Amino acid sequence: MRIVHGDQVAEKIRIHQHRHGMFRHRTLAAGEPGTAGNFILEMVRTTDDFFSPRHRHNFDQFRYQLEGEFSTSTAAER
Repeated sequence: MRIVHGDQVAEKIRIHQHRHGMFRHRTLAAGEPGTAGNFILEMVRTTDDFFSPRHRHNFDQFRYQLEGEFSTSTAAER
């Protein structure tokens, strides 16, 4: 595993065709692809217009918000 300082990693912009808005991310740490304990640690900044519909992954996620507001509800639940 290689760990780096966030300001030493290039920020990438991700725009999804099936989601509204965009977000910026930096990969801070990553495991070995194809191994049982593989992982990725990213620092992500979303834009005010970013929206992700309810969906599922085949892996676990942990999110920790540092600042601002973020809703996990769908538009219908608001």
